[in-house]
Amino acid sequence: MQTLFNEAPRFVPTDKDTDATPRKIKVTPTPRDADKIPEPKGGPNGLKDGVEKKYSKWKLITLAGGDDRANKSGANCAGTTFAKGFAYIEMTEVQTILDDNYTFYKSPTVCCVVAWGETGNWHHAALIVDIAADGTPIVWGKDGTTDVVSEYRADEFSKDWKPYCRNKVPDSVELADLTKEYEAAKALHGAGSPEARLAAYRMCQCKNALNGI
Repeated sequence: MQTLFNEAPRFVPTDKDTDATPRKIKVTPTPRDADKIPEPKGGPNGLKDGVEKKYSKWKLITLAGGDDRANKSGANCAGTTFAKGFAYIEMTEVQTILDDNYTFYKSPTVCCVVAWGETGNWHHAALIVDIAADGTPIVWGKDGTTDVVSEYRADEFSKDWKPYCRNKVPDSVELADLTKEYEAAKALHGAGSPEARLAAYRMCQCKNALNGI
């Protein structure tokens, strides 16, 4: 897939960014203009009318509508995890993001993130949308700049996964609305339902978006 960008790379601050110790992450923005983003396959109403299929152990989910179309824009896994799918973030920046914004948790919850690899050498990241009965995170994420979101257990991608939770969750009307949608989806369809996981994914993208995204 051709990666599409409509802005020059820029820098956004981390939660610990100060005048004395500037810590900024380089991001390459991807299009917010829906006309520049390829139309996803499946129906217009997102997961319900979209395409779901099994591929090996992973469920590939084609999302449609709203901000989810940004997943088609060329964002990579880190950009999908930390920038709502509106930026490409080099994996070399992930350590700074974790250092300044996150704490390692042995028992993560929905909207924490999973990083695969080791300190200073991460090769994948994704958002936790549910927790399996045995406590293993179930994540939604992208592999590279592919145009599809995948659902899988953290240990299915590789065994070197580590969960992190954000220290300071941003307060916004958008996040409050998305949280209400998630709670409503859980109440109506159940916590492990596709509808609840889709609502969780949208909420988690908002919760983990870097400042200035």
